[in-house]
Amino acid sequence: RWEWISHPQPQPHGAAPDTAAAPARVVGKLSGGERCQAAHVDRSTTVTFMCTPGAEKLGRVTESSTCAYAVELETPAAC
Repeated sequence: RWEWISHPQPQPHGAAPDTAAAPARVVGKLSGGERCQAAHVDRSTTVTFMCTPGAEKLGRVTESSTCAYAVELETPAAC
C-alpha cells in the first residue's frame, strides 16, 4: 500500500526552485510488503524524492530498522 507522508510546497507557475534553500522533498511510504521473519513484521520502504535538476539518480539506500528500508531518489519531478 502506498501513502504520501509529505507533499512539496506549491511554487508559482514557472518559478524556479530556490537553490539557496534546502532541496524540496516529497516523502512516501510503501507498506504491507513480504513478511519479515527476523522482526515478525511486514517489510516497508520509505522513499524520499529530492528536488534536483538533471537526470534522476538513486541516492542512499539504508535499512533504517529491521525490515524497514529508506531510499533517496534525486529527481526533477520533486521540484
